[in-house]
Amino acid sequence: MKRLLKRSMASMLALMMVVGVSGCGKEVSTTESGDTNKTVKKEEQKKEKKDVKYPVVSWYIRPSAQKDMDLVVEELNKIFREKVGAELEIKRIDPGDYNQKMLTTLASGETFDMMHSAPRYGYFENVAKGAYLPLDDLLAKFAPKTLAEIRPEFWDAARVDGKIYGLINYQIFGRQNGLRMRKDVYDSLNVKDMDIKTIEDIDTLLPKIAESAKGDDIAFNMFKNDFFKDSLTYYGLDPIDNNVGVVRIGEEKPVVENRYNTEEFKSYLNLVHKWYQAGYIPKDAPTVDYNRDLVGTGRVMAAWGDYKPGNEFEVNTMFGGEMVYLPIEKPFVNTQNVIGTMTSISRTSKNPELAMKMLELVNTDSVVYNLLINGIEGKHYNKVGDNKIEPIKDSGYAPNCGWMVGNQFNAYLMPGQPDDVWEKTKEVNNSSMVSSVMGFSLDSAAIKNEMAQCQSVFDEFIPILVSGAVDPDEYLPKMLDKLESAGIQKLIDEENKQLQEWLSQQ
Repeated sequence: MKRLLKRSMASMLALMMVVGVSGCGKEVSTTESGDTNKTVKKEEQKKEKKDVKYPVVSWYIRPSAQKDMDLVVEELNKIFREKVGAELEIKRIDPGDYNQKMLTTLASGETFDMMHSAPRYGYFENVAKGAYLPLDDLLAKFAPKTLAEIRPEFWDAARVDGKIYGLINYQIFGRQNGLRMRKDVYDSLNVKDMDIKTIEDIDTLLPKIAESAKGDDIAFNMFKNDFFKDSLTYYGLDPIDNNVGVVRIGEEKPVVENRYNTEEFKSYLNLVHKWYQAGYIPKDAPTVDYNRDLVGTGRVMAAWGDYKPGNEFEVNTMFGGEMVYLPIEKPFVNTQNVIGTMTSISRTSKNPELAMKMLELVNTDSVVYNLLINGIEGKHYNKVGDNKIEPIKDSGYAPNCGWMVGNQFNAYLMPGQPDDVWEKTKEVNNSSMVSSVMGFSLDSAAIKNEMAQCQSVFDEFIPILVSGAVDPDEYLPKMLDKLESAGIQKLIDEENKQLQEWLSQQ
């Protein structure tokens, strides 16, 4: 009996303790106990998920160094882990070192997944060497939205022997060049009342520009890479390689010519030599590369440049002041314009499907794209509208890589860009005249030696000729003679042979 009473009292004490605790704190119920278990399980699942080792997709690109690159990549990886089941590793290379570094990387057979590619980085040569995977099936299966977004004839530009080896970065394709002038010079000379429609019209304007120069102003900026290569369309020439071969726009049966042995090139040389002698062009032009620091001082009064809708902010920032654009060319799309920047997947990639899934997100998901090109909201930029941002100065992330990756039409608008800039840019792409040889790609294997030998001649003569520094009547024949000895005719003949074979199959 005593034992039973003790047992009852113990039970009552236990119950009172439970009631006492419940009264002081939160009431415990079976339901809450179940929720607590669920919370514990969720926390355990999160820990397990965090501990999962995801496959890594490596991507070689060439933006300038960014302090917060790792922070941005981690934010990207939060998305990639969930949507792709993989993590991204950006393998950044300085722009000036990119070409040589990638040549070494590819030659070594290094295992990696993706790289920024373009003809100037050996796109066609790398395809010929088997360095890249064909992307047709990968695009169709893992990036259908990216594939559908770009016109079929533009994809033809990236094809080699019928297969796509580079995912095109969708941006402005219709190229249009013209004269850029400093706004104060444009206004003071009443240029709006002049009919500036041709390069020859610039010749009549330059003396007036030079007369209005003050201090160390530069009447017409020029450097050793010239603007002839960027005005081929104006001269009615369509390049089929990076340096030599051209065909004539609108020609019914196009035939490859040496661009440096045309009347158009001679006309250009005579004009810029006249400008150089008159002092409109800087005397050191034959020895300097494009100097962004110099351009940004605001000293440049006029220069040749390309145009795209809404790029006033970008141009004004580059030139250190407001510039006015005078169109000289009509928009034109050729193979070189379309494939000027792409992403290729390496033959050594262990995860090509995951790489393509990532590229689909970079090209179609505006959150992913803007993270990559603009960084983290509130840290690297502030939103000032639904689709507009204001970059934060010295924020630690401003890679200027929007042109290098993805679909630029997903980008947030920068200060000064009009709301309809991307619609207008697409209109330019869709309304531009398209090259009659769009999709032709040169196999340079048979003329590699000639190309190398000709390049040595170009290195010797092009900077002094195209900048106007020397008399073309004296130096152009010398260059053409040396090119002949270097095998340029074999080069032209091979390019023409391949073009005619390609044309016969169209």
